[in-house]
Amino acid sequence: MWESELLKCGEKHENLAFSKTVVLKWWKPTPGVGKLNTDGSMNPINGRFGGDGVIRKSDGNWLYGFFANFGFGTVLKVEAEALYVGLTIASELHLTSLEIETDSSILVLLVKDSAKLVVSEQLRQTIINCQNLLKSFQHYIFEHVYREQNIMVDKLAAKDCEQEGLHKFGCPPDFFTDALENDLCGKTTPRQMGKAKNGRKKT
Repeated sequence: MWESELLKCGEKHENLAFSKTVVLKWWKPTPGVGKLNTDGSMNPINGRFGGDGVIRKSDGNWLYGFFANFGFGTVLKVEAEALYVGLTIASELHLTSLEIETDSSILVLLVKDSAKLVVSEQLRQTIINCQNLLKSFQHYIFEHVYREQNIMVDKLAAKDCEQEGLHKFGCPPDFFTDALENDLCGKTTPRQMGKAKNGRKKT
């Protein structure tokens, strides 16, 4: 199964019948643990891909952030590269325990067991690099979250395709103020969760 086919696994199906609405929010990490959220995106105008990430302290406050223009490729490849950059920065900050979240369920599957899926050699190498970096942490949790729980980096995604190179932020940029405050206050966002018409649960 190649990358394009993998991405189709995460697409919404037209035959879904929504059944309920849930409220979601970003959760602060365990005391003494940092949290990394990452994301990837594509600029529909120029077709370039970018990735971004935010690292926060256990109290939810900003520790470090970044966005990068990765050129051309696939969303999955960029999601992996953004994860690699985020893990590299977390390691450089000497964090020993880290909670990692992404809204790419496929990326989580790949990192946890890349041997199960066939991908391009370039993507496979990025995944291996991520796996090696994860070994540098004494403790880590890597899990998938919905986009509504990843709003901070989703907001930053609008910037990552616009500028060349890697940009790092020791302090939150002005355009992040509202999103950061919303997370700190525990603001919730509704999401429709549904089941397919055949009765199976939507993933």
